[in-house]
Amino acid sequence: MKKTKLLAMLLAGTMVVSAFAGCSSSGDADSDNANTGSNPDSSASTDSGKDSKVTKDEIVILQGADIKSLDPVVSNEANTHVILRHMYNRLLYMDPQGNLHPELAEEWEQVSPTEYHFKLRQGVKFHNGDELTAEDVKFTLERCLESPRIAMKIEAISEVVIDNDYEITLKLSEPFAPLIPNLAHPGVSILNKKIVSDPNYKFDTAVGTGSMKFVEWVPNDHYTLERYEDYFEGPCKTGKLTCRVIPEGSSRTIALENGEADLVISVDAVDINRVTENANLHTETFTGNTLDFLAFNMKQKPFDDIRVRQAINYAINKENIVDVVLEGYGVVATSVYAPTVRGFNEELTGYEYNLEKAKELMKEAGYENGFSTQVYTSGEARNRTAQLIQDNLAQIGIEVEIMLMDSGAFLDAMDNGQCPMYIYGWNCNSMDPDECIYPLFHTDCWGATGNRGFYSNPKVDELIIKARTSTDDNERMALYKEIQAMIMEDAPWAALDAKSSCVSMNKDLKGFEVFPSGAHWYNNLYYEN
Repeated sequence: MKKTKLLAMLLAGTMVVSAFAGCSSSGDADSDNANTGSNPDSSASTDSGKDSKVTKDEIVILQGADIKSLDPVVSNEANTHVILRHMYNRLLYMDPQGNLHPELAEEWEQVSPTEYHFKLRQGVKFHNGDELTAEDVKFTLERCLESPRIAMKIEAISEVVIDNDYEITLKLSEPFAPLIPNLAHPGVSILNKKIVSDPNYKFDTAVGTGSMKFVEWVPNDHYTLERYEDYFEGPCKTGKLTCRVIPEGSSRTIALENGEADLVISVDAVDINRVTENANLHTETFTGNTLDFLAFNMKQKPFDDIRVRQAINYAINKENIVDVVLEGYGVVATSVYAPTVRGFNEELTGYEYNLEKAKELMKEAGYENGFSTQVYTSGEARNRTAQLIQDNLAQIGIEVEIMLMDSGAFLDAMDNGQCPMYIYGWNCNSMDPDECIYPLFHTDCWGATGNRGFYSNPKVDELIIKARTSTDDNERMALYKEIQAMIMEDAPWAALDAKSSCVSMNKDLKGFEVFPSGAHWYNNLYYEN
């Protein structure tokens, strides 16, 4: 069987074999999805942790929202993914350039369109000393297939066959183009079967194979990890990592300036110039894969009426959101995912700001005098966005009450279908458009899986499945462009903006590397003499 290197944008039918050595290091507080893996090829991994003189063993990072769970299949949001990536490993790893590499899988082959063979690394130890075997992988994948949030990532797997202690074969019910990149997703983190299968185990701790071990989690305050000395790629540079939760962006910036933290992720746009001009800080601003949007609950009136949804799209001044909330660090969204993601339909222009058109559609829908509703969100920046939308919609008679919530309560409200409208974000980390389309717009994903607005279009469903199962990458990308056009016409969202991201840190902190997803690695951060 032929073995080839996997390219940055993995095509269906590609098979990979490569190996690596070394150890490596969230975006928006309230965005789903994040990247995954341990960074073998980054500048942060150039030197061994044992070779560097570390002057500060604990690295303190500030983020805007808390994690959801220590169980990989429970949550599909960015902040949780950060801790999962450090505590656990996946079969595969995606680097900052979008290239896939082996992680717990030493090599893999595509035997046929519906069969993949994986050879596992030998000698990999869980944090409790147990050795990783094929039984753990089989257990994990089968558990993922039972999870409403994660099953969609690998749902074509019909059987996991253990060939021996270190080899497995995945048999698929049909070709499934996103499978390989999805095996790098944090939700598919490999678990210890012996521990997790115990009915008394509650995930109040975590036992993985990752470069850092769990120490503690104080909800809505902080979590702490420490270096795993027996990590199979060698110990990482960071001795201890503490992530503190500070919802207010300005407070995060002040804490960084005062030396109370080493690094701040998701610096608010209003503070970017401030941290950039600070000589004691190093700041990275980059174009990410996150799209912010206003979603409508289509199971609630009047949002079941396409004319109302389109009217709201026309009534929102998205340029003003980019200018005021993002301080110009972003672009107006013209489709349902960011322009950095494969298959983006560059021919779409989105909905222009047109109050007269909006009022006309409201009148046609029978809401000439408007109506009252609510918009749910979390975080300072999205609260500012909500206020601008509130002002915009008042111009067409829609009275909007803003429901600002902490991140956990907000996620629960969305998952439960409580929100008439909500402002949120989605981050495509696999760089495969399936991650931006299937969970958000397919009928089978209603609710907590991702389609929290309960959008349904049978034709869109049909095209999504066709794109997922196609073995022709050109056909897939063409299908996704068609799908984007149809969804934009249906307007289940008002796509708002694709924003730039900003990370700021102590100028003497070493080992940081930008991940375009905004889901960075922190376990090779260090200070040198």
